[in-house]
Amino acid sequence: MVECADLQQRRCYPILATWLADHMEYIEIFNIKKDCCPVCEVTTDQLGMSAKELLVDVKKQPRQRNYRECAILQGIAKDSSRTKEHRNIAVRKLDERGTRGTPVVLTELPSVQPNLLHTPDLLHGIYLGLLKHLMQWIQGLLKKYKRQDQFDYTWKSMAPYHGISMPNKPYRQVSQWSGNEMKIFGRLILSVLAASLGSSKGSGESQTAKQYADMEGKRAVFRQALQCTKSLIDFHLYAQYKEHSNKTIEAMQRC
Repeated sequence: MVECADLQQRRCYPILATWLADHMEYIEIFNIKKDCCPVCEVTTDQLGMSAKELLVDVKKQPRQRNYRECAILQGIAKDSSRTKEHRNIAVRKLDERGTRGTPVVLTELPSVQPNLLHTPDLLHGIYLGLLKHLMQWIQGLLKKYKRQDQFDYTWKSMAPYHGISMPNKPYRQVSQWSGNEMKIFGRLILSVLAASLGSSKGSGESQTAKQYADMEGKRAVFRQALQCTKSLIDFHLYAQYKEHSNKTIEAMQRC
């Protein structure tokens, strides 16, 4: 019995709606192979594709995982009263779906849809996923255009600001990135990158037509890099909201 806001007591039945975990924990919970998606049935080479790319690739919407159907197949595979042929067919179908032989206990809970329990994890999905990928991409860009020294200097020279722990060493000397350091990275990276790409030696000197064209080409690349970084950082900041409205969801989709 639960006492509600109107002071009346009612009988309530809680239903499991989400399960927050990283990918390897989902693998154990749902008893699927590590290169499989816990939500839908896609092949290994389709992992990471957007919905539009999947529609082009498979010509239809990916099939949602049906864990209760898999539980039936798992039961057939272990049923000694079935013929060997039937058991082998069940094993083959489970293998095609990337499902292991042990049933998922969550399928026995009433009104629970296991394929909908998957919930993005802020730490693993944003900090150690999106931002870590962004870090690697930015380092490749800086190395290509020889801006790593400017970036390190700018990173270390950030002025103190209330509520933000500023870096005390050059970027490339940071050996380990924890969740807190990744949070700081997300707050600083856009301004540091803009300052690093904006500084250019000899920009005031006279240039040949070829040098001018090369410089304009670099600036175009830098503008695209900053726009891409801004979109990812905006998305990462919106993702931290504890509540969302239609306006914030639309803003995330525009990122």
